[in-house]
Amino acid sequence: MVALGSAVALTLVAGGPARADTGGRGTGPSDGGRVVVDSRTVPGLAYPEGLASFRGRLYVGTYQVAQADSSRVFVVEPETGRVVNVLGGRPGQELIAAAPLLGLAVDPRTGDLFVGANGLGEVLRVHEPTRPDATVQVYAHLPQGAGPEDLVTDASGALWLSDSNLGQVYRIPSAEHVEVVVGPVGSGAQVEDTAGLLSSPVPGLSPNGLAVSPDGRRLLLANTATDSILTVPLTRGRAVGQLRPFTTNPTDAFDVFPYGFETLTGPSTTYGATADRPLNGPDGLRFDADGHLWAADILGGNLTELDGGTGAVLRTVGTSAASGTGSLSGPAGLAFTDGAVYTTNLSIFSDGSNPNPVVPFSVVGFPLHR
Repeated sequence: MVALGSAVALTLVAGGPARADTGGRGTGPSDGGRVVVDSRTVPGLAYPEGLASFRGRLYVGTYQVAQADSSRVFVVEPETGRVVNVLGGRPGQELIAAAPLLGLAVDPRTGDLFVGANGLGEVLRVHEPTRPDATVQVYAHLPQGAGPEDLVTDASGALWLSDSNLGQVYRIPSAEHVEVVVGPVGSGAQVEDTAGLLSSPVPGLSPNGLAVSPDGRRLLLANTATDSILTVPLTRGRAVGQLRPFTTNPTDAFDVFPYGFETLTGPSTTYGATADRPLNGPDGLRFDADGHLWAADILGGNLTELDGGTGAVLRTVGTSAASGTGSLSGPAGLAFTDGAVYTTNLSIFSDGSNPNPVVPFSVVGFPLHR
């Protein structure tokens, strides 16, 4: 959600997050969410955002801005919560640990893991990420000042990447082959944002999450600041036409006060249960196997399921752990496996560095069909 270089300062309290029971393992959240792992039992799980799944396992990356050189990627069995591997703490994996991480994606052809190294402005590739001795290499260098956000692969194996620092989207079909697909006027992108639909008053919020439709004909982008999802047509991996709105639901409410993002608030802003609305700050985006588009609503504390073709809201899932008794606190990443949807609790406004209720960092799952 947050790109380096913004004015936001995040600081862990001494000893890490307070051991609050809100939304934690064994407390029985009222929204039916199941905590897979949390920071009370998994050392180093701090500010988790990036999330991917492959062959029944979850990959969880940390946006670790509080402690330099300590970012990690956790490989987790979602049914048991067992951490089967941790990347970033061994020789040869220094690039993982070196700076905050955001998006994750898995190459469906090889099982290799792509990592958006936000603090380095690079995309990393991890070969055999389930092995303790997995090797890490730079897959692509991005333009100067880039801040890689979300990552996703399409059916061809090409990598798509949002950049909330420069306001751009890239397609990377192979190593070091970086194409600017969407960007501001003058960027030379295939499609330029002439209407300013990706603009944001706070750096690091747009473009945020992204997804490619199952048929490969549309690119979807989240503008977290405007509570909107945008779309651009694709033809054979190229953006054509114009960037246009897909769906939006403006909401002037937060589940808790957004410390560090005060410019998003105003005299009429409300807090608490009023924030529990669809598309309140969409962050991560993903399509499920039924072609429905999901958004992790980082400002409202829920997930929104949408009709993938029309953008109509089908339902919301989960409620806030910070302002209520649910299991979500700044949900950011999304992944699907074994009939469930999973999200990372970034807990960016409930991390112990401000007066808001403290919620453990965690990964939470919900059954797709009830």
